[in-house]
Amino acid sequence: MANYPAMPYLRYCDDFIILSNDENHLKSLIVSIREFLARNLQLQLHPKKLIIRKLSQGIDFVGYILFLRYTLVRTRTKRRMKKRLRVAYETYLKGKIDGVNLDQRLQRGFAPQTPQQGATRPLHPAVKAYLWVQVCGQGGGPPP
Repeated sequence: MANYPAMPYLRYCDDFIILSNDENHLKSLIVSIREFLARNLQLQLHPKKLIIRKLSQGIDFVGYILFLRYTLVRTRTKRRMKKRLRVAYETYLKGKIDGVNLDQRLQRGFAPQTPQQGATRPLHPAVKAYLWVQVCGQGGGPPP
């Protein structure tokens, strides 16, 4: 993309967001992006996912709603995370996985991501206990 000017953008796999204060500038980029994707990557822009909107309205991107000063987890993403954790907890109660494996699943489901490496930071024990109560309905917190 040497012929393209530098512009702020966010990208994850084949999803991307281009940021600009000028709506007309964003609209003018669509044709060249479409051509670049088809010619160089054999990809197409999805017509229903091509959206121009203000950051103040929130931008739905890879499971999160991005705003200027904060980020929210999409409701559908929260439901999916809770369901996976509930299944993991039931599997633990049946003795099919141990407490370490269950804790690892909790970390994957709820630990904040480090954008540069995609690595997770450990959850604070109080946060872990809260999540267990919220997701599993158990007052005792996570297993040791």
